[in-house]
Amino acid sequence: MKKMLFCLLVVLFAQISFGQERMDMAAVFPCKGCFGYVNPNANLNSLRPVEYARLQEVFKEISEDSGIEFNYPQAACQQRTQYLSMLLAKKYQLDHFRVWLFAPVNLYKGSNEHLTIRDTNDLSESGVISWKYHVAPAVKTKDKIFVIDPSLDSEKPMSLDDWLKPFSNTKTSKYSFISWEYYFFYLSYDNSVSPPKLDIISGQFYGYEKTPQDNLYVEKGLAVNDTAMAIYRKYILPLRTSTTDNDKEKYKKLKQVFGNYNNLQSFLTQEPEKNGQFGATSLRDLYVNYGDIAVEARRIYLERTLFWMKKTEELLK
Repeated sequence: MKKMLFCLLVVLFAQISFGQERMDMAAVFPCKGCFGYVNPNANLNSLRPVEYARLQEVFKEISEDSGIEFNYPQAACQQRTQYLSMLLAKKYQLDHFRVWLFAPVNLYKGSNEHLTIRDTNDLSESGVISWKYHVAPAVKTKDKIFVIDPSLDSEKPMSLDDWLKPFSNTKTSKYSFISWEYYFFYLSYDNSVSPPKLDIISGQFYGYEKTPQDNLYVEKGLAVNDTAMAIYRKYILPLRTSTTDNDKEKYKKLKQVFGNYNNLQSFLTQEPEKNGQFGATSLRDLYVNYGDIAVEARRIYLERTLFWMKKTEELLK
């Protein structure tokens, strides 16, 4: 009897520790009183199943020929997903939806727990990348759900279970199936503090419409990724094995910039960073010491922003 109970506990623990649960967005976060609220849940029953062979063909084209930089996973997953959704809908005409995975910091008041994933580029100082959420397009076949996310697996579409496995640091994150037409979500406000501040998700999503389009959210996000990896391959990667003090210091400083998406945006746009991520290094010091890299990075960023503008224009017509 004790042996049977032990086995049962092992099985239950394994199920609990596996990870995340699916969340019905409209049921858990109905966003009562939100202006223009629409249920954002994807209706999987209305979607045509995709043949796996066709899915493999599309995935291969996306992974190898779309021009998207999938090797910088620090941020911009919603921008990659938006562009991929437009490709899947217009070019490939595949029924699909989006799978959103939310960290506890986005779900529970007072939580500061993030999703973490290993940084294979060794750009982050901690060796891991921290996310409040992650999103990717998904399709259904006759018997499974597959996620199209070359930032996690560049070789093949991932089953939903496999897609969730890298985020094993938190067992209280939750995922939702959201209609592909929705680009991003609103946060609610915590009115218990003065002034009120942004808090957990509200449950309301919005499409890729006037404000995101006019402000080039997708184009700039994709261009940041392109720029990061271009500079990483040319300047940062060769420093990893250097033993000189100057190279070690340069490697450390460049990682502080290119390993953090917000820092990189500040570096590229010359806008002051808000949260002191640079530590003791100021934006002025970075430009004084690495002005040549800054000039090249800004040139790449502008060129890639214009490149992605042309690409998105074609898909928005």
